[in-house]
Amino acid sequence: MDGELLYLYSLGELNDSDVEDVLLYEMASFRADIRIRSDQYDRFDLDALTPQECRQLFRFEKDDIVMLEAQLGISARVRTEARYQVTGKRRRGM
Repeated sequence: MDGELLYLYSLGELNDSDVEDVLLYEMASFRADIRIRSDQYDRFDLDALTPQECRQLFRFEKDDIVMLEAQLGISARVRTEARYQVTGKRRRGM
């Protein structure tokens, strides 16, 4: 797609506005795919993982992850640079 777009632009078949429209459309389509993919998974629940799964996924013991959370000062709500907001791990009984 990019090569074809560049070729048509070089021939004068597309102007700057056309190229911008195509690029914005491609970016919007890519972002939509990300949202759809993320809907395929349930919310992350550390408590639902077995100790073996924790070691395999994170290379830490389950109890060590809780300690790391406290030592690193991970807040209850985390906001990324891309403005995604997620909750920290909730402990059962809280």
